[in-house]
Amino acid sequence: MGDFNYPDICWKNNTAVQMSSIKFLECIEDCFLIQMLDVPTRNEALLDLLLTNQENLLCNISVSDSLGCSDHNIVEFGILLSTLKVSTKTKVLDFRRANFSSLRAQLGGIPWEASVEDKGASECWEFFKNALLEAQKQFIPFKEDWKKANVTPIYKKGLKEDPGNYRPISLTSVPGKVMEQILLGAVTSQMKHVIGKSQHRFTKGKLCLTNLIAFYNKVTCSVDVGRAVDIVYLDFSKAFDTVPHSLLLEKLMRYGLDKWSVRWMRNWLAGRTQRVVVNSSFSIRQLVTSGVPQGLILGPTLFNIFISDLDDGIKCTLMKFADDTKLSGEVDTSEGRATLQEDLDRLEEWANKNLMKFNKDKCKVLHLGKHNPRVQHRLGSTWLESSSVERDLGVLVDNKLNERTMCCSGKASQQDAGLHQQGHHQQR
Repeated sequence: MGDFNYPDICWKNNTAVQMSSIKFLECIEDCFLIQMLDVPTRNEALLDLLLTNQENLLCNISVSDSLGCSDHNIVEFGILLSTLKVSTKTKVLDFRRANFSSLRAQLGGIPWEASVEDKGASECWEFFKNALLEAQKQFIPFKEDWKKANVTPIYKKGLKEDPGNYRPISLTSVPGKVMEQILLGAVTSQMKHVIGKSQHRFTKGKLCLTNLIAFYNKVTCSVDVGRAVDIVYLDFSKAFDTVPHSLLLEKLMRYGLDKWSVRWMRNWLAGRTQRVVVNSSFSIRQLVTSGVPQGLILGPTLFNIFISDLDDGIKCTLMKFADDTKLSGEVDTSEGRATLQEDLDRLEEWANKNLMKFNKDKCKVLHLGKHNPRVQHRLGSTWLESSSVERDLGVLVDNKLNERTMCCSGKASQQDAGLHQQGHHQQR
C-alpha cells in the first residue's frame, strides 16, 4: 500500500503510456499481484495503490475524503487474519528408487583426465555438468511432485467476470525451474537454426516494435507505389494449450536435439498434472495431455520450435509474435490474389497436420490501397470477413494506414512511437 505516483496507468485495462509505468506493470504481473483500488485517490488520478497476491485477504475497501492538509484521499481496508494459509512441500528427485550402481558405473567409465585436458575452468564445468545430468536422467527417476503445477489466472483485459479474459500461468517448484533453465541452455544452443526470422516473440533482440516495423514497412512501400495489399490477421485457438506432445517431440528429434535432452523432455511432458488456484480455493487435479504451459521457462522456446515450420512454402510476407500471426500480399493482379490464397491454404493444411485450430471468426482481412479489388479470401471452407480497422499488438491500424492507440498498452506505446518515426503513410 502506498503512493506509487503512476497517473498514466489505466488499471481497468492494465495499460500505460510512460516507460516507467510499463515496467511497473510488468513487475506487478511478474510478481502475480492484484491492484485492488478502482477510484481516484488524488483529484482525478489513481496514485495510491493497494496490492495483494490474494484478493480474499482484504475486505471493506473504501476511499474517503482527505485528512488534514493532505491532498490524497484516505484509503481504508481490513485484513482477514483468518484466511487459510497454504503451505506446500516440493519434492524433486526420487533417490530411493535411484540406480546408484549403474550411475557410478557410467560416471566411472568416463576418461575424466583425458576429457578435460587442455580445457579451461568453464569448459571443464560444462563437461562435468552435462555428464552428471545425463547420468541423472537415466538412473534417478522424478517424483510426481516434479510434474505438478498450480495454475493461476492472470487478468488480461475486458470483463473480469469472463474467464476467457484471464491468462493461465503455471507455477511449478523452484528446483524444477532450475532444471528447466539448465535444459533451456542445451535446447537453445542446438536449436538456433530452427526459429526463423519471422518470429519476434521470445527471441533475443526482437520485440513488438521490430515486428511491426518490419511488417508494415514492406506493406506501406507497396501501397505508396500504388499497389493494392491485403493483410490477413490470423488467430489460433488456445495455441499454447493445444500443442500435441508427440508432434513436438518428433520435431525436436527431426531438428537435431540430442537424444538425452529429447528423453528428458519426453519424461517432463508425460504425466503432468495441474489444478487451478484462486485465492485459497483449489480445483481437482487434472492430467495435462497437450500444450506447453505458460509461466514455465521452457514453454515459450518449445512453442517457437513447434510453430517454426509454419513458414514453410509461404510466398507472401508472414510475421509471427508467438502465436499472433499475420500474412500480407499484393492483390492487384490475379496472380497475386492466387498466391495469397495458396498461402492461406498452406496455413490451413499446416494447422490440420499439427492438430491446431484457427479461430476463424476472429481471423480478419484488411484491404489497403486506393484501387483494392476487395476480393474475399478463404481459410479452409470458411470465407473470412473484411475489416476497416484491426488491432495489431496493441496498435490500431485502419484501411488508410493510419496507426493509433486506444488506452495505450505497455507494448503499444513504444510501438506507436516507433511507427511514427518511420513516417506517417497515407494511401495514394
